[in-house]
Amino acid sequence: MKDTAKKIGIIVIAVVIAAGAVMFWHRKKTESLRQELKAAQEAELAMQEAIDGLAEEYGIEIREKSDIGKAISGLKDKFDKWFQRDNYILDAREISSKIAEISELATIEYQYNNVGLHFYKGDKLPGTELVIPYTGTTVAISMDGTVKAGIDLSEVRIECDHEKKCVTVRMPEAKILSNELNEESLKVCIDDQSIFNRLSQEQHNELRRQIKDKGVESAKKSDILKLSGERAKQVIRELIDSIQKGKGDYEVVFKAA
Repeated sequence: MKDTAKKIGIIVIAVVIAAGAVMFWHRKKTESLRQELKAAQEAELAMQEAIDGLAEEYGIEIREKSDIGKAISGLKDKFDKWFQRDNYILDAREISSKIAEISELATIEYQYNNVGLHFYKGDKLPGTELVIPYTGTTVAISMDGTVKAGIDLSEVRIECDHEKKCVTVRMPEAKILSNELNEESLKVCIDDQSIFNRLSQEQHNELRRQIKDKGVESAKKSDILKLSGERAKQVIRELIDSIQKGKGDYEVVFKAA
Protein backbone atom coordinates (compact mmCIF):
# COMPACT_ATOMS: atom_id res chain seq x y z
CA MET A 1 0.00 0.00 0.00
CA LYS A 2 2.80 2.32 0.93
CA ASP A 3 4.63 1.42 -2.28
CA THR A 4 1.55 2.21 -4.35
CA ALA A 5 1.09 5.57 -2.68
CA LYS A 6 4.74 6.30 -3.22
CA LYS A 7 4.48 5.47 -6.92
CA ILE A 8 1.40 7.63 -7.28
CA GLY A 9 3.20 10.51 -5.60
CA ILE A 10 6.13 10.17 -7.95
CA ILE A 11 3.80 10.14 -10.97
CA VAL A 12 1.98 13.24 -9.74
CA ILE A 13 5.25 15.06 -9.22
CA ALA A 14 6.40 14.05 -12.72
CA VAL A 15 3.15 15.25 -14.25
CA VAL A 16 3.41 18.57 -12.43
CA ILE A 17 7.00 19.02 -13.56
CA ALA A 18 6.07 18.10 -17.15
CA ALA A 19 3.11 20.46 -17.10
CA GLY A 20 5.33 23.23 -15.79
CA ALA A 21 7.88 22.55 -18.50
CA VAL A 22 5.18 22.61 -21.20
CA MET A 23 3.77 25.86 -19.86
CA PHE A 24 7.25 27.40 -19.74
CA TRP A 25 7.97 26.28 -23.33
CA HIS A 26 4.58 27.52 -24.51
CA ARG A 27 5.08 30.89 -22.81
CA LYS A 28 8.53 31.19 -24.31
CA LYS A 29 7.29 30.19 -27.77
CA THR A 30 4.37 32.61 -27.52
CA GLU A 31 6.72 35.42 -26.54
CA SER A 32 9.03 34.54 -29.43
CA LEU A 33 6.13 34.55 -31.88
CA ARG A 34 4.91 37.83 -30.45
CA GLN A 35 8.36 39.35 -30.95
CA GLU A 36 8.54 38.04 -34.53
CA LEU A 37 5.08 39.39 -35.29
CA LYS A 38 5.97 42.76 -33.81
CA ALA A 39 9.19 42.87 -35.83
CA ALA A 40 7.31 41.93 -39.01
CA GLN A 41 4.70 44.62 -38.36
CA GLU A 42 7.40 47.21 -37.71
CA ALA A 43 9.24 46.17 -40.90
CA GLU A 44 6.04 46.38 -42.94
CA LEU A 45 5.25 49.78 -41.44
CA ALA A 46 8.76 51.04 -42.20
CA MET A 47 8.54 49.69 -45.74
CA GLN A 48 5.11 51.26 -46.22
CA GLU A 49 6.40 54.64 -44.99
CA ALA A 50 9.40 54.41 -47.32
CA ILE A 51 7.20 53.48 -50.27
CA ASP A 52 4.74 56.26 -49.47
CA GLY A 53 7.61 58.74 -49.40
CA LEU A 54 9.04 57.58 -52.71
CA ALA A 55 5.62 57.39 -54.32
CA GLU A 56 4.86 60.95 -53.27
CA GLU A 57 8.26 62.19 -54.49
CA TYR A 58 7.97 60.55 -57.91
CA GLY A 59 4.25 60.98 -58.49
CA ILE A 60 3.03 57.40 -58.12
CA GLU A 61 -0.53 57.01 -56.83
CA ILE A 62 -1.12 54.19 -54.30
CA ARG A 63 -4.83 53.70 -53.72
CA GLU A 64 -4.49 50.73 -51.38
CA LYS A 65 -1.90 51.42 -48.72
CA SER A 66 -1.48 47.73 -47.99
CA ASP A 67 -0.77 46.90 -51.60
CA ILE A 68 3.00 47.02 -51.28
CA GLY A 69 3.57 44.74 -54.26
CA LYS A 70 1.87 47.10 -56.68
CA ALA A 71 3.69 50.10 -55.26
CA ILE A 72 7.05 48.38 -55.56
CA SER A 73 6.19 47.37 -59.12
CA GLY A 74 5.31 50.96 -59.99
CA LEU A 75 8.51 52.28 -58.47
CA LYS A 76 10.53 49.62 -60.25
CA ASP A 77 9.07 50.65 -63.61
CA LYS A 78 9.97 54.27 -62.89
CA PHE A 79 13.49 53.41 -61.80
CA ASP A 80 13.99 51.11 -64.80
CA LYS A 81 13.07 53.95 -67.15
CA TRP A 82 15.36 56.42 -65.38
CA PHE A 83 18.16 53.86 -65.35
CA GLN A 84 17.72 53.25 -69.08
CA ARG A 85 17.76 57.00 -69.80
CA ASP A 86 20.91 57.46 -67.73
CA ASN A 87 22.61 54.57 -69.49
CA TYR A 88 21.22 55.10 -73.00
CA ILE A 89 23.90 55.53 -75.65
CA LEU A 90 22.91 57.35 -78.84
CA ASP A 91 24.50 55.79 -81.91
CA ALA A 92 26.02 58.32 -84.34
CA ARG A 93 25.88 55.75 -87.14
CA GLU A 94 22.14 55.32 -86.69
CA ILE A 95 21.64 59.08 -86.99
CA SER A 96 23.86 59.29 -90.09
CA SER A 97 22.03 56.42 -91.79
CA LYS A 98 18.65 58.05 -91.23
CA ILE A 99 19.75 61.52 -92.32
CA ALA A 100 19.87 60.32 -95.92
CA GLU A 101 16.15 59.56 -95.68
CA ILE A 102 15.20 63.17 -94.92
CA SER A 103 16.97 64.91 -97.80
CA GLU A 104 13.73 66.22 -99.32
CA LEU A 105 12.39 67.37 -95.95
CA ALA A 106 15.53 69.41 -95.35
CA THR A 107 15.09 71.61 -98.43
CA ILE A 108 13.12 74.74 -99.27
CA GLU A 109 11.68 75.45 -102.71
CA TYR A 110 11.40 78.79 -104.46
CA GLN A 111 9.10 79.11 -107.46
CA TYR A 112 9.65 81.72 -110.13
CA ASN A 113 8.55 82.87 -113.56
CA ASN A 114 11.04 84.80 -115.67
CA VAL A 115 11.56 86.03 -119.21
CA GLY A 116 14.51 85.36 -121.47
CA LEU A 117 15.19 87.84 -124.26
CA HIS A 118 17.22 87.62 -127.43
CA PHE A 119 17.56 90.84 -129.39
CA TYR A 120 19.61 91.26 -132.56
CA LYS A 121 19.31 94.60 -134.33
CA GLY A 122 20.35 93.22 -137.71
CA ASP A 123 23.27 92.86 -140.08
CA LYS A 124 25.15 96.02 -141.06
CA LEU A 125 26.30 97.07 -144.48
CA PRO A 126 30.02 96.50 -144.70
CA GLY A 127 32.00 99.57 -143.63
CA THR A 128 28.90 101.39 -142.35
CA GLU A 129 26.58 101.53 -139.35
CA LEU A 130 23.56 101.04 -141.56
CA VAL A 131 21.37 98.03 -140.67
CA ILE A 132 20.18 95.90 -143.51
CA PRO A 133 16.37 95.69 -143.43
CA TYR A 134 14.72 92.43 -142.42
CA THR A 135 17.86 91.02 -140.83
CA GLY A 136 16.98 91.80 -137.22
CA THR A 137 15.63 89.18 -134.81
CA THR A 138 13.83 89.53 -131.49
CA VAL A 139 12.63 86.57 -129.43
CA ALA A 140 11.29 86.56 -125.88
CA ILE A 141 10.08 83.53 -123.94
CA SER A 142 8.82 83.03 -120.39
CA MET A 143 9.12 79.89 -118.27
CA ASP A 144 8.34 78.68 -114.76
CA GLY A 145 11.13 77.26 -112.65
CA THR A 146 11.88 75.88 -109.20
CA VAL A 147 14.97 76.51 -107.11
CA LYS A 148 15.72 74.10 -104.26
CA ALA A 149 18.07 75.16 -101.48
CA GLY A 150 19.42 73.27 -98.51
CA ILE A 151 22.51 71.55 -97.22
CA ASP A 152 24.36 68.62 -98.73
CA LEU A 153 23.40 65.96 -96.18
CA SER A 154 26.25 63.72 -97.31
CA GLU A 155 28.61 66.27 -95.77
CA VAL A 156 26.90 66.25 -92.35
CA ARG A 157 29.04 64.75 -89.58
CA ILE A 158 27.66 63.46 -86.28
CA GLU A 159 29.68 63.32 -83.04
CA CYS A 160 28.28 61.86 -79.79
CA ASP A 161 29.74 62.72 -76.39
CA HIS A 162 28.19 60.06 -74.15
CA GLU A 163 29.62 61.50 -70.93
CA LYS A 164 28.16 64.96 -71.54
CA LYS A 165 25.05 63.53 -73.22
CA CYS A 166 25.60 65.81 -76.21
CA VAL A 167 25.24 65.31 -79.97
CA THR A 168 27.28 67.68 -82.13
CA VAL A 169 26.00 68.06 -85.69
CA ARG A 170 28.59 69.56 -88.03
CA MET A 171 26.80 71.05 -91.03
CA PRO A 172 28.03 72.74 -94.20
CA GLU A 173 26.51 76.03 -95.27
CA ALA A 174 23.24 75.95 -97.18
CA LYS A 175 23.47 76.27 -100.94
CA ILE A 176 21.41 76.02 -104.11
CA LEU A 177 20.91 72.32 -104.71
CA SER A 178 18.96 72.42 -107.95
CA ASN A 179 17.33 74.78 -110.44
CA GLU A 180 14.87 73.19 -112.83
CA LEU A 181 12.68 74.68 -115.58
CA ASN A 182 9.20 73.42 -116.35
CA GLU A 183 9.27 72.86 -120.11
CA GLU A 184 5.49 72.66 -120.26
CA SER A 185 5.28 76.24 -118.99
CA LEU A 186 7.15 77.65 -122.02
CA LYS A 187 5.40 80.64 -123.55
CA VAL A 188 6.62 82.59 -126.56
CA CYS A 189 6.08 86.27 -125.83
CA ILE A 190 7.79 87.65 -128.94
CA ASP A 191 8.84 85.77 -132.02
CA ASP A 192 10.13 88.19 -134.62
CA GLN A 193 12.82 86.26 -136.41
CA SER A 194 14.43 87.19 -139.65
CA ILE A 195 14.61 84.50 -142.24
CA PHE A 196 18.28 85.41 -142.44
CA ASN A 197 18.97 85.24 -138.71
CA ARG A 198 16.90 82.58 -137.03
CA LEU A 199 17.77 81.49 -133.50
CA SER A 200 20.25 78.65 -133.23
CA GLN A 201 19.94 75.89 -130.60
CA GLU A 202 22.69 77.57 -128.59
CA GLN A 203 20.75 80.83 -128.59
CA HIS A 204 17.63 78.99 -127.42
CA ASN A 205 19.70 77.48 -124.59
CA GLU A 206 20.97 80.95 -123.73
CA LEU A 207 17.38 82.14 -123.23
CA ARG A 208 16.89 79.32 -120.71
CA ARG A 209 20.13 80.20 -118.92
CA GLN A 210 18.92 83.78 -118.57
CA ILE A 211 15.67 82.61 -117.00
CA LYS A 212 17.44 80.24 -114.58
CA ASP A 213 20.07 82.81 -113.56
CA LYS A 214 17.33 85.33 -112.78
CA GLY A 215 15.56 82.63 -110.76
CA VAL A 216 18.62 81.97 -108.58
CA GLU A 217 19.20 85.69 -108.10
CA SER A 218 15.64 86.32 -106.95
CA ALA A 219 15.71 83.21 -104.74
CA LYS A 220 18.83 84.40 -102.92
CA LYS A 221 17.23 87.79 -102.34
CA SER A 222 14.36 86.00 -100.62
CA ASP A 223 16.76 84.63 -97.92
CA ILE A 224 16.21 81.09 -99.13
CA LEU A 225 19.72 80.03 -98.03
CA LYS A 226 19.22 81.22 -94.47
CA LEU A 227 15.76 79.69 -94.29
CA SER A 228 16.90 76.35 -95.71
CA GLY A 229 19.76 76.19 -93.20
CA GLU A 230 17.32 76.69 -90.34
CA ARG A 231 14.98 74.15 -91.88
CA ALA A 232 17.76 71.56 -92.06
CA LYS A 233 18.58 72.11 -88.38
CA GLN A 234 14.94 71.70 -87.42
CA VAL A 235 14.55 68.46 -89.37
CA ILE A 236 17.79 66.95 -88.02
CA ARG A 237 16.89 67.93 -84.45
CA GLU A 238 13.46 66.31 -84.82
CA LEU A 239 15.10 63.19 -86.27
CA ILE A 240 17.50 62.84 -83.32
CA ASP A 241 14.71 63.47 -80.81
CA SER A 242 12.58 60.78 -82.46
CA ILE A 243 15.46 58.27 -82.31
CA GLN A 244 16.09 58.82 -78.59
CA LYS A 245 12.44 59.41 -77.62
CA GLY A 246 11.72 57.83 -74.25
CA LYS A 247 15.25 56.42 -74.05
CA GLY A 248 17.69 59.31 -73.78
CA ASP A 249 17.99 63.03 -73.36
CA TYR A 250 21.00 64.05 -75.43
CA GLU A 251 21.39 67.76 -76.13
CA VAL A 252 21.72 68.66 -79.83
CA VAL A 253 24.34 71.27 -80.80
CA PHE A 254 24.98 72.54 -84.33
CA LYS A 255 28.40 73.67 -85.55
CA ALA A 256 29.89 74.60 -88.91
CA ALA A 257 31.48 71.72 -90.80
